[in-house]
Amino acid sequence: MSRPFDTALRPILVLIPQWITPGDLTIARVACAIPFVDSVEHAPMRALAIVIASSLFDLIDGPLARFRHVESEAGAWLDTVSDKVFTMITLTALSLCGRLPGEITAWIIAVDLALLFFRFVKQRDGVTVGAGIHGAVKVWGQTIMTCFALLSFSGANYI
Repeated sequence: MSRPFDTALRPILVLIPQWITPGDLTIARVACAIPFVDSVEHAPMRALAIVIASSLFDLIDGPLARFRHVESEAGAWLDTVSDKVFTMITLTALSLCGRLPGEITAWIIAVDLALLFFRFVKQRDGVTVGAGIHGAVKVWGQTIMTCFALLSFSGANYI
């Protein structure tokens, strides 16, 4: 556990039962998209809670893998794909509800798919393209903006 954030999460990581794997948390992030889509229009505060839960899964899966010494290229790939899938589904749902212009969603999805394609091409060529701070900032920025959109759904005037 060489990363400071991992060290800060250590008291939480030791509480996670062994039968819960980092991959379980990554897949749970994507699974959160299903109740999100069901909740986004008529229960925005429930959808907000789902986004927060999904974000916690995303926050903990990598540090848990490093803490348990089970990091893998497949896990890193799955984490990247789960981030993109969850983002695409949530932004599309927000657009379909009229809370986010479809053009913005289309651009974000196009950029995410291009980056994912670039990563796969580089991996095929034997070059590992790890997630960096820029990707984390982008994912968390999208998550925060999704939360603001959901808060505006609830009648709160935060935007």
